[in-house]
Amino acid sequence: MPNPRAGLWWLQTIWLLGVLVGCGSRSAPEVQVYGRVTCQGQPVAGGLIVFTPDADRGYEGSIATATIQADGSYRLVSHRCVGVAPGWYRVTVAGPVSEENTAPGSLLPARRYRYPELSGLCREVSAEAEQAIHFDLDTD
Repeated sequence: MPNPRAGLWWLQTIWLLGVLVGCGSRSAPEVQVYGRVTCQGQPVAGGLIVFTPDADRGYEGSIATATIQADGSYRLVSHRCVGVAPGWYRVTVAGPVSEENTAPGSLLPARRYRYPELSGLCREVSAEAEQAIHFDLDTD
């Protein structure tokens, strides 16, 4: 007959290893970053937002990503943990696109916001416990 305590010990050991190897292994504390992505005041419904470390500003960290929800909201995740290390990031957004670059509302220009060099979006994540970073994009 299997020993239920042995199974519990095994699960606790796996959980502890996950904590030690996962989120807790980085040197900088994680900051929870959330926000909203809009285009001309309308929520960008769906897509992905990516914070890439800005090497031009001397920051070399991990990429953080988030799925943009139907209401335009997002919450960044890096290394499978909620949050991101403090520092400067270039931001890209891949959402519903307009091939003509002229559609109103939540449609984004097809290429502009998908590339860090073209998006023009840079943000600093400070060492605060939690912070909101919102983006109101345009179709120009």
